[in-house]
Amino acid sequence: MVERKNIEFIIKILKVLESKKRPMTLSEIKEATDLVDPVSLHVLWLLEMGFIREERKSESEYAILGSTWKITSEGRAFLKFLETHKEAFSGLTQSMRPFSLVLTYPRSGKLIPKNKLEELSKTGIYFPDLLNELFRSAQEEILIASPYIEQVILPFIEQTKEDVKIRILTNEKSALLERLTKRENVEIFLLQKKEENRQLYQVHSKFICVDGKYCIIGSMNLNERSMYYNFETGIFVEDKNLGNYIRRLFEIMIELSKPLIL
Repeated sequence: MVERKNIEFIIKILKVLESKKRPMTLSEIKEATDLVDPVSLHVLWLLEMGFIREERKSESEYAILGSTWKITSEGRAFLKFLETHKEAFSGLTQSMRPFSLVLTYPRSGKLIPKNKLEELSKTGIYFPDLLNELFRSAQEEILIASPYIEQVILPFIEQTKEDVKIRILTNEKSALLERLTKRENVEIFLLQKKEENRQLYQVHSKFICVDGKYCIIGSMNLNERSMYYNFETGIFVEDKNLGNYIRRLFEIMIELSKPLIL
């Protein structure tokens, strides 16, 4: 079940869009509502329900962040309905999905027909968009497990607050990872067991958990091909219980790993 506060967030977003009387970007919505939590999941649910529409599609790398959003007549009717039918508030928490599909795919119109790109954008959250917002919104901790980590992760890390702890679990060291260890808030661990030139085990998990409750589990690696060219899928879930399980799994793997120390 989706928490009651998430329904309150959704109503808050609609009320802001209604009061401003103009299309707003995701950043403007977040600032106007004073929300600390990521808002993209709520915006995409509102879009799917027909309560808002995308006015201007961004050509930038992070499309959802650059697009503008406007409340629809259906959204206004929804707000009015909730004001006059308070009992519907609790029922709504039962109908919202507690998860969203996360996708990566080639966004070039030269590779994928425009109508198919539009269908894909309505099917799930674009992975780089979600990472961008989660890293910017993180308050305490980011846990990352991925066998392949390349330069594409840097723009996301650079947006993270300096007091947010970032812990990365991967297989082998690289020049990039060595540079990242120089940051005071970054810890990197290597998990790979070899014996007589035989690999016994290594990290192949691919997950990210932010602040113990925003969890992404999927097929995506943190490299350029996986994030911007391949078709990859995953699930984004906001759930503290799942976050606790992921943190425990992470800690077990950390106990079996070696810290990357320069």
